Amino acid sequence: MTEDTDTNDYEERDILKRFPDRLAHAFLKEAERVLTEYMPPMHWNARYTKRDFAKQLVFIARHRDFITNGSCVYNFDHSGPSGDTILYHLQHLSEEDVQHLYEKANGLILQLIKKHRLYRNTNVQLAVDFTDKDFYGDYRDKWIWKKNENLNWKRMYKEILVSMIDKDQKYPLYIEPAPASCARAEKMAELLTSVLEKTISFYEIFNARLCVDREFFNVEAINALQALAKSHDIEWLMPAKETGRVKKMLALGVEGVWPYHIQNKKRKRAHFTLVIALNEKGELRPFATNMKIENPRELFIIYKRRWQIETNNRSIKHPFLINTTSVHLPTRDFLMRLATLLCFLWMLINAVMIREFGYHYWIKSRMFSVLLFNESVDRNPKKLKKAFTKAPLSAQALDSVSYLSLILLFSIIPKNIYLPLLKDILYPSF
Repeated sequence: MTEDTDTNDYEERDILKRFPDRLAHAFLKEAERVLTEYMPPMHWNARYTKRDFAKQLVFIARHRDFITNGSCVYNFDHSGPSGDTILYHLQHLSEEDVQHLYEKANGLILQLIKKHRLYRNTNVQLAVDFTDKDFYGDYRDKWIWKKNENLNWKRMYKEILVSMIDKDQKYPLYIEPAPASCARAEKMAELLTSVLEKTISFYEIFNARLCVDREFFNVEAINALQALAKSHDIEWLMPAKETGRVKKMLALGVEGVWPYHIQNKKRKRAHFTLVIALNEKGELRPFATNMKIENPRELFIIYKRRWQIETNNRSIKHPFLINTTSVHLPTRDFLMRLATLLCFLWMLINAVMIREFGYHYWIKSRMFSVLLFNESVDRNPKKLKKAFTKAPLSAQALDSVSYLSLILLFSIIPKNIYLPLLKDILYPSF
């Protein structure tokens, strides 16, 4: 007799589908590999490995602690590097080093989502927004923003985040630090173009629909979006600011679609389509877009998905972000991108489990960080059965649109319009 040593990937995948604990454990090991690859490079004779660093940083992130104090707590029960050792390695990183490590880790995640068939690059919906982290020091450099709130000036670091916000695929795809100079429209447009070009080329995205915040409503940013629309076949949508001319059109009290333009102080113009639509409360709201619109009210349903990026922001900052007081930008950027990778991997494992086993196999964010690098789970993967819980309502297919809203909306829309619209709600592609 000869032993059959064939290891068919599809056969292995089918076996894992029968056991939720085994599938979850296999995914956790892949996630650990991604996080290990993201760690700073180590010398060949270093006492601690990149895996040791990743395990300790995940522990600190789970407790939302600072590196120095979190390392002291970690080393009570484990053997790991001191907080000073970790900070030493982070302080020696440059902005280019962090970017290289992040792209390398994202490349592994791209392989992972393709392997589990959790990714498509056509007919996707993206969102772009800024996420910020308050800074309480007096230090000033090109990365610290100032914001006036209630006559008090706040300082903060900002990052620009690109997320996929389809109903079945909700991932934070790319994040990058934003310098304070991006408060100016020209620099904001350059950053927006750069970030979207990197995301589109890295993930090979075609035929995307892009939702952006009202903060990008200026001549330069809109012209940048129009240029991207021509080169990458992108549709974009944002709420329009209620300027004097827009207020006059709102005062007419009618819905409609008009060609429109805005002009800055340098007499540069941006041309787009202005849409005024009636929301559920009977209020008129303006939108700027390059889409072909048949029914203005469908924009509310499309734009509601953009709020998923706010969920991504909370998921990155609260369960996974390590606190720091460092003014060294690569250190802050490294920790923010680590939190983004953790959030990305957490959303992926839940997407896998829900697709294969249903909504009763959800892993909470804190539980996910507990399971990573867990030797007890490695010895006995069956323990993972205790980690599953019922998914929240936000994971359901109609998470952002209530049945009452649909009934009220479709009661005043002709049938030939709302049937394609209903299909767009129920299915993620467009």
